[in-house]
Parts: sequence; C-alpha cells; structure tokens
Amino acid sequence: MEYLNTTLLTITASASIPYFPPYSDHKEAAIITPITRKVDPWSIFNFYWKSAFGYGADEFEFVPGTMPMSTLKEAGSWIALYYVIIFGGRELMRKRSPFNLNTAFIIHNWYLTVVSGALLGLFI
Repeated sequence: MEYLNTTLLTITASASIPYFPPYSDHKEAAIITPITRKVDPWSIFNFYWKSAFGYGADEFEFVPGTMPMSTLKEAGSWIALYYVIIFGGRELMRKRSPFNLNTAFIIHNWYLTVVSGALLGLFI
C-alpha cells in the first residue's frame, strides 16, 4: 500500500500531467480542461446563492442554535418523523397492491444525478 501511495503522490506532483490544476480555495476556477476553462462553477453557484439568500456563499456562517436542524431536539424530531413515515407507511401498505412509480423514480434519480454532478463541479 505504501508503494501505491508513493506512486500516486509522484504522479499528482509531477508536471507532466496536462491541465492538472493547482489547489484552489474557490476564489479562482480549478477547471480541468481548456474547453471549460471559461466556466467558473463557484461564481455561478455564488450568484444563485446570493440571489436566493441576499449574501454570498463564501460569507455563510453556521450559527449553532439558530440554523435549521442545528440542535439535538430538532434533529431528533426529524429523525423520529422519518422513522414514523418509513415504518408506518410499510404497515399501511402491507395489505395493498404496490403503486407503479417507475416514472417518478426515473425523474428522482435524474434529479439526484444532476445535483451530484453540480456538486462535483463545485468540488473540482
């Protein structure tokens, strides 16, 4: 395993990899290809965040006790509600025929894929 870690470190530290971006603190774009070099995902996200909340995403500050789900009571209440819905729904549907929700699942999975891709774009 040590060999793999050393090899990976050597590969990532080498300058022979084309378009390998340096570490970025999201003040500048860390984009991998020259085609997308003009697109800065962080500034796009920051623009929409600012239009929705009135302040930039880089100005966000987590304040315990005032943010949603930041206290044990709130988080515990939502977890309990989740279990009531999951297990209560199972009991309600035990003697009923299943719903056909294939289209809803396809739309839901597509939405999750798009959001995950956007988060990956912000991470890179």
